[in-house]
Amino acid sequence: MLIVDDEPINLDIICAHLEDENYELVRATNGEEAWSRLEADPTRYDTVILDR
Repeated sequence: MLIVDDEPINLDIICAHLEDENYELVRATNGEEAWSRLEADPTRYDTVILDR
């Protein structure tokens, strides 16, 4: 699961909750970073969560 948020506190909170449920997470702090991760390995992520 790829989690994208430019606010570090939001990213920490979301990831903490999901990690408690044993999800495998990758973090990105902006759209550019997220896109690079998706392009590098497009089949790795089943879900992407992002803010507006």
